[in-house]
Amino acid sequence: MSDLIDFWRRNRMLIIMILSFMVIMNLCSRLFVPVEKPVPVSDKEVKERVESQSDTSDNEYTLKSYEEIMYERSLEEQKRGSSIFRFIFFLIALLLVLYYIHRKGVPEDLKPKWLKPRWVSFKTLLLTDKQTERLLMKILIKNRTQESITFDAPLLQFKRGEKKREFKIKSSDFPLTLTADTSHSLIIDIDNFYDKVENLSKYKRIGATVKTTTGKKYKTIAWPKWFVIKSI
Repeated sequence: MSDLIDFWRRNRMLIIMILSFMVIMNLCSRLFVPVEKPVPVSDKEVKERVESQSDTSDNEYTLKSYEEIMYERSLEEQKRGSSIFRFIFFLIALLLVLYYIHRKGVPEDLKPKWLKPRWVSFKTLLLTDKQTERLLMKILIKNRTQESITFDAPLLQFKRGEKKREFKIKSSDFPLTLTADTSHSLIIDIDNFYDKVENLSKYKRIGATVKTTTGKKYKTIAWPKWFVIKSI
């Protein structure tokens, strides 16, 4: 019971939104979907139809009156309108749920095992310093598994066609152990390597690799120097 109360406290806004939307859509379907009543038929017309059908009893099909055709058509339009409203309701409800999950996230205790992330995210971004205009690289490591992982110091890779040169990053942060669902980032001055290493200016694509203590390796795309995301 306590879990149910806790779930209500965390997600009450989403539940209220969905229930309110269901009520509004139900009212709209009642108000705006036309419901046509059958056209009343007089006793004389009924008698004429019976006589007409008896005269054509040998035929496989009998002709329908105009009122019957219009009535059946109104029923089809009503069903079609209801289907459209149900589809719109389902689509908007789904968007609301996805938007809420995007903003709040799914509680860990409610996630099924197959939904829980089990990978390592390793990314690099090229940046520039607003004041000095030097080229920088941001390295971001995320441990999105359910266990702790230890990483060795990353290697910077400067590429030129099939050729590449690698440099190990010296940082007191490594070896780095990331527990489940934690991350670490660092910023490297790329121009510092170009300034100190001879002929490195010919290697205009920059990426990175990192290894875990178990030997698993992760690498990023080697971005060209001009592919700068933003300034910091």
